Amino acid sequence: VAGGCVRIEVQPGAEDIAVVVSFLPRSGGELRGAFGSLASLTGAQRLVCSLEPGASGMQRICLTLPRLPRRLVLVLEDNASAVELYRRYLAESSEWEIIAAPSANAALQMAVEKQVAVIVLDLLMPEKDGWQVLQALRALPETAKIPILVCSVFDEADLASALGASAFLKKPVSRDQFLSALRTCYSVRQRLKHNQA
Repeated sequence: VAGGCVRIEVQPGAEDIAVVVSFLPRSGGELRGAFGSLASLTGAQRLVCSLEPGASGMQRICLTLPRLPRRLVLVLEDNASAVELYRRYLAESSEWEIIAAPSANAALQMAVEKQVAVIVLDLLMPEKDGWQVLQALRALPETAKIPILVCSVFDEADLASALGASAFLKKPVSRDQFLSALRTCYSVRQRLKHNQA
């Protein structure tokens, strides 16, 4: 690059992020070679890359990266304060999004319909307790492999694991514990998918 002048801009959009690199090429050959290599690499990754002329002989390479959809976390918890706490924990996350189920039956239906990444389950529930919901989720073929994180005031990690929970947290749960457990649950799911492929 002539004169070593390179400018990089990041332009976030609602559905994608554009990275624009502006530079002054030494020659047309250098420009074609650099862009050709980049276009091959980005094309293989199904990314959009374009070359545009800029001001004063500068050239602009624009790389558009799609935003990854946030992973859905289905929370079945009858305590509205706990649901709100989990929402606050994930408020700044670009990785996770919480949806809350109003009842055990709704949770079973939402788990199938919404393609959730992780289910967070409390044990104390008014109509069906968490143990019943956990067993029902594991019995359904559509939900059997969805990771389940049990969060409870009771220290029942061994029983939760025996009934099919992927992870267990004793309340109160900190933000770091919650995020770490979600990532652990999701990585277990990814490993299972990879092993089945």
